[in-house]
Amino acid sequence: MSVETRSQSEALASDLRDMWDQLEAIRRDAKALVSGLRPDQLAWRPAPDRWSIAECLDHLTRMAEAVMPSIDAGIANARARGWLRRGPYRPGPLQRWMLRGTEPPPKVRVRVKESLGPTAGRAPEECVARFFTAQDEIQLRLASSSDLDLKRIKIPSPVVSWIRYPLGFAFLFLLAHERRHLWQAWQVRRDPGFPG
Repeated sequence: MSVETRSQSEALASDLRDMWDQLEAIRRDAKALVSGLRPDQLAWRPAPDRWSIAECLDHLTRMAEAVMPSIDAGIANARARGWLRRGPYRPGPLQRWMLRGTEPPPKVRVRVKESLGPTAGRAPEECVARFFTAQDEIQLRLASSSDLDLKRIKIPSPVVSWIRYPLGFAFLFLLAHERRHLWQAWQVRRDPGFPG
């Protein structure tokens, strides 16, 4: 973590600092995952119906890109309305249950919307670069919402548009979802058939 990143993290309230630290841990895990891998290794699938490491990262990027416009709109709306922070964000019981169900290892397999699945034909190296760019974008949004009420700001789900949830939950869900698919990608790397 750079000095600038560390000082930004320390300036955040405890709930956002925790999310920031989770994001940093995800970034370190992803760097370890792809370290030293060739494009053919990043693109290797253990089975026709399973994703490669690159596809897992591409899915995470597409999910982040799908939710960021709503996060931006929620932040802009909160600023316009003066919805300033009242205290730390804490998910409710249903949200905690949903987060537990999202964490790895997966308890339930969920069919992914085609618009959020991996992009066919995208170069593996591009998937990796775009993933880390998306991590930077998520981090910017964490920092830009640091003085806002993360419970009052509601954004639509990128999966089911009529479902709206607090911005604090959106951040926590993104982080849990990223851990889930990084775990999935590690299973690919650890597969006995993984190319050497």
